[in-house]
Amino acid sequence: MASDSIHQPLEFDRSIKAIADSSTLEAVPSKFNIANDYAALTCDSLPLLDFSSLISGDPHQRTKAVQDLATICRDWGFFILVNHGIPETLMKDTMTAVREFFNLPDSEKKQYKAKAVLDPIQCGNFTIANTSNQSFTLWRDYLKLCVHPDFHCPHHIIN
Repeated sequence: MASDSIHQPLEFDRSIKAIADSSTLEAVPSKFNIANDYAALTCDSLPLLDFSSLISGDPHQRTKAVQDLATICRDWGFFILVNHGIPETLMKDTMTAVREFFNLPDSEKKQYKAKAVLDPIQCGNFTIANTSNQSFTLWRDYLKLCVHPDFHCPHHIIN
């Protein structure tokens, strides 16, 4: 399948967080500047998707939920999932761990730099190259964990 853009890991000299926290930063570096169309953002909040309706025993409710999911993905590309059954404490603990990771010095985060697509733990940021041979770097850092309790589940990635 053809793609309009190619994602490549950026050389990890400094994280976006380190750049943003720098006392000498006066403007967003030009390599991060991309044109954004904010006209599509006419709503005050992101769409909500009720997970319980996707697993409902009522086929009509499930069908409507799948149709809603298709519309949300087409129109927005992302959503807030509610009624998923994940405990609030687990979500809070996860956010705490993610904040701790991103507060590590860049030298410690570098050991998790994305080297291959299938690496179970990856961090960095992206340089996007599109079919017009233009490239830009997204103004964000990422942490990607590929986990499954039967296959790979890092118990503790921060020393």
